[in-house]
Amino acid sequence: MHDCVHDLATFVLGDFGFRVEDNNLHKLPSKTRHLSIVMDTIDYSEQHDSEQLNGISKAKCLRTFLPVNFDFSGHLFWVRLQNRLLMEEGCLRVLSLNKFQIAKLPDSIGNLKHLRYLDLSGTSIKEIPDTSCTLYNLETLLLKYCCKLTRLPTDIGCLIKLRHLDFSHSSIYELSLQIFDMKDLQTLKPSFILQKEHADSSIKKLGAFQQLHGRLGIWGLENVVDVKNVFEAKLRDKKFITALDLRWVDGWADSDYSMKERDPMKEREILNRLQPHTSLKKLEIWGYSGTGFSDWMGDQSFSSIVEVKLYRCYNCTSLWPLDQLPSLKTLLIGGSFRRVINWEFFSKGSSMTKPFRSLESLCLENMREWREWLFREGEVVFPTLEKLELRYCPHLEVRLLPDCFPSLANLRVNFCKQVKLLPATHRGLIFPSLQELQIWNCPEQELILEGGLPSSLEIIDIYGCGNLKALDNNGFRLLTSLRQLKISYCKQFQGLPELPSYPFDLKIS
Repeated sequence: MHDCVHDLATFVLGDFGFRVEDNNLHKLPSKTRHLSIVMDTIDYSEQHDSEQLNGISKAKCLRTFLPVNFDFSGHLFWVRLQNRLLMEEGCLRVLSLNKFQIAKLPDSIGNLKHLRYLDLSGTSIKEIPDTSCTLYNLETLLLKYCCKLTRLPTDIGCLIKLRHLDFSHSSIYELSLQIFDMKDLQTLKPSFILQKEHADSSIKKLGAFQQLHGRLGIWGLENVVDVKNVFEAKLRDKKFITALDLRWVDGWADSDYSMKERDPMKEREILNRLQPHTSLKKLEIWGYSGTGFSDWMGDQSFSSIVEVKLYRCYNCTSLWPLDQLPSLKTLLIGGSFRRVINWEFFSKGSSMTKPFRSLESLCLENMREWREWLFREGEVVFPTLEKLELRYCPHLEVRLLPDCFPSLANLRVNFCKQVKLLPATHRGLIFPSLQELQIWNCPEQELILEGGLPSSLEIIDIYGCGNLKALDNNGFRLLTSLRQLKISYCKQFQGLPELPSYPFDLKIS
């Protein structure tokens, strides 16, 4: 299908489209409008430099410049090429300098009056010239992974046709206030950033952004003074938003904004007023200090939510009402000061509806104080859970019962120093449906699932378990489905038990 589309596009474009392959840039037709260059086909020798540059100069009406498979080598040819593209007034509509070695943009970029699409992602630029604000036809500006870029142009609001702005993974932490007047924006990544002096007025202006699509981030919610202003953001009316990222400052990592200064009741009220449209699919919350979550987060009308991520919500005592979301498939909890997590943490247990009835993936990470995970015997905890990850929980000790995870197929335990996966009991296997087991850097693990390895297990990956001495002999014989066994950096490992007669990939180092 891809080849058919390519052939059709080539046919339709005719001589107006040209793809540089096999070092043929010097053959560029003068009528070329759309140019793509397969970067690894260019001859960088001095002999060909001038020929290649002269070739691109022939295309006086070039509208598209699009490098493909670009891996910048720093060769002088590309420096000359980018300078030529940026210095000349032309007809360019689409310009991609993605990953070019650019430290500074010339003021002449403002001469590209017809430009609609500009991709500067992965460059080393530290600032964007103010002259770029005269690119009145610009619709898309991509600045992803511009790690040295710290600010956007002051007059960016002059880009009246801008619809898509992405500065993800840059060093921009403050936005020009003019951003909040660009009401026709459809994409702003990673977020709207609420500055302390203007947080209330800025969040009120969000109400006018009715064309936002996809992901919406609102960071700096701790700067909101008057909670009444939050409702003016009108998230309920933004029907095209499918992912919502809400962030308060991480007060416990910031000495200038300590835990004592947080107001959990105020932050909960802010969360109440940030109720989105029911079309939401993904929800992410950082640094929230409330003890519980808003009622809307478990409302049955949010049947489209499939993923929730909670980071550093340190005061949280219960995930209710998240357990009532009918379609929730993925849940990640990162960071917590809780020492004991029991069933009540996940659900109040008073609802007639089964909690987490659709949950398939659960990840708990960076729970530095977490010591115990307690379950109620005889009750299926997560009936549909297929993947469980425990990461960076150094004090965690787990008491797992056979009924806890009947559907679990993938278990990963990483950097949990105290975890010991206990053997099966007379009531049955702990993980009867397990297919993949990964245990990394768990030094207290001495014997893997004694007598409790299910026959469904296909992959075992053990790394950095310093006290691991053996795999249980009786349990190992039951592994009739085993395809891969990998044991690495387990210094006390004494060797495998008696192997079955079937073949599988084996690596011990």
